[in-house]
Amino acid sequence: MGIPTEGLVLYLPLNSADMQGSPIISKDIYAHSCTVTNGTWGSTGRTFVGTGKIDCGNKTQFQFEHNTPFSILAWFKPSDITTYGAIASKIGLPATWRGYQLLQTNAGKLVCDLVNNNGTGKVANRISNAAITQDVFQLLGFTHSGSGTAAGLIQYRNGAVFASTAGTDALGGLTIANSVPFLVGNRANNDIPAKGIIGEVWDYNRALPSTEIEAIFNETVRNYKTCWDFFSWA
Repeated sequence: MGIPTEGLVLYLPLNSADMQGSPIISKDIYAHSCTVTNGTWGSTGRTFVGTGKIDCGNKTQFQFEHNTPFSILAWFKPSDITTYGAIASKIGLPATWRGYQLLQTNAGKLVCDLVNNNGTGKVANRISNAAITQDVFQLLGFTHSGSGTAAGLIQYRNGAVFASTAGTDALGGLTIANSVPFLVGNRANNDIPAKGIIGEVWDYNRALPSTEIEAIFNETVRNYKTCWDFFSWA
């Protein structure tokens, strides 16, 4: 099947040799110019040690709403699952935190959020039942159906549904639009930087079906797994 391109608004193959330096140009029809701060390039992606980010700007292509489907996926090798870290986000500043994000908690759980006002609980989110694995590359992400509810969020890990539980489900049809940039590896106020290596990143303006997410995993896993991993990893 290969990697789907329909609805692809951002593709950052951070493991590619032409993704060194800053700015970097996304490999999609929009060719977004993204500024890299404190992210060391390597053959599997950009390494972040708790201070970096990739800023792709506040573009209309990233301005998803509570009623618009979208998907976010990223290869991530966390180096510390005992601290919070934003894998990808377009989340506003305190006190509302309006926007959307994919992050790990300080218990290593995966969280996807749609937020109107965090302070008043106007949020729809899901939290993974299990923790992600430290020091191992995993394809992580979520899809949003456009319902604006926790039930409309599905988490994925390594090409399959990653079991999760609804946390808060009280967005109530309110906006999640904001004016902050789409970031990889951090949030707009730099409060929860990711720690680890981020490889390829995809952002779609539609909810990918599970078959396409599985196809993305199958097409790219060879970039992140050694021969031993294929025998030992599941």
